[in-house]
Amino acid sequence: MPTLRWLTFFVTVYFMFKLSYITSPLISWFATFNGMIIVAWYLSGFIKRKLILRQLGPLSPKGKAVFITGCDTGFGHRLAIKLNSIGYHVFAACLFPNGSDAQSLLDKVKNRSKLDLVKVDVTNPDDLIEARDYVRKVMSENELQLHALVNNAGVLQQNLITLEIDPTIKDYEFQMNVNFYGVLRTTRTFMADVVKANGRFVNLTSMAGRDSVMGSSAYCASKHAAVAFTKTLASEIHQISSSMHVVSVEPWFYNTNLISVKPLLSVVDKQWATASDELRKLHEKSDIIRKIRNATKFFFTSPISIDPDVNEVVEALTEAVTSREPHPVYRVSRWQKVIPLKLLIEVIPVEWAEAIVNLIYHLLMNYTSDYKNESIDLKNNNAKLIE
Repeated sequence: MPTLRWLTFFVTVYFMFKLSYITSPLISWFATFNGMIIVAWYLSGFIKRKLILRQLGPLSPKGKAVFITGCDTGFGHRLAIKLNSIGYHVFAACLFPNGSDAQSLLDKVKNRSKLDLVKVDVTNPDDLIEARDYVRKVMSENELQLHALVNNAGVLQQNLITLEIDPTIKDYEFQMNVNFYGVLRTTRTFMADVVKANGRFVNLTSMAGRDSVMGSSAYCASKHAAVAFTKTLASEIHQISSSMHVVSVEPWFYNTNLISVKPLLSVVDKQWATASDELRKLHEKSDIIRKIRNATKFFFTSPISIDPDVNEVVEALTEAVTSREPHPVYRVSRWQKVIPLKLLIEVIPVEWAEAIVNLIYHLLMNYTSDYKNESIDLKNNNAKLIE
């Protein structure tokens, strides 16, 4: 159960017992005692984070290396620059290390001698083994240890479950292969090195790993799997060493190359074009394609929904790597700063939360205006995005 919900629960119990002190002094004392315990628990956590750890400062980067996947662009790209500037030796794993995006890292970093570009496709075990051998060679030559493995690489595609008749589930396999199996492969490949260094694993998952988003079932399933894997890994790692850390960084949707409306919608368009007549007739009645397109464009283009400041996520990743006592979970979003909303999300019953989400979807899909020149002709069997 989320921490905030536990806190709310016990505070509620406290006040309920407090109100009953007239009839039962013993219950009143018990409630007061419990309330003090709860306050002390959270106050001690605040003191540790804000006073003690802040005074001690972050870990020293001396003799420490970090391996980051998905550094061509986005969060991984920026994190590599950030950690290099602090003094960590960064192994930046890129899908295209000779591409312009990856090569630009060499010009952006503060210390080139502490940056290595490594060719890694997280779906290819041979790439990972070759990368591990290279990392071990460099670390041996420079007396380094692998302080942190950051599983950052990820992909996002939309898909409609109700439109698909392909039993090969290629859309699911693609995203699971990167977002979940990629994390698993990379973690297993570098497990011995991180454990030897008494280091940490930092997995970039997503808030979609805690909830679900209509039209993104494959992505949500892969991120749910990554979150569950991270939690289980933490349980097992703590049996090896209580000083090691496993962290899940869970951002909302941010303005990165992962978020591009036309490629996202093109998958749904393709599904519509290849769907059977029977399925097409069912979907024509509900007008679901138009609604999904409207909701997608709002979520991934509206300044109300999309977060423009990607540095928020980079800062969370940096803290996860450098802090003496990182949080087990970082949920990063502008909405997380709105305490009443956090309270609402954490406390209300799951059924109520789902009803609120469904209401939001209904409003977005039915009452947001269609985007000009990007509508689907539902009567056309070869329908596709109209430019």
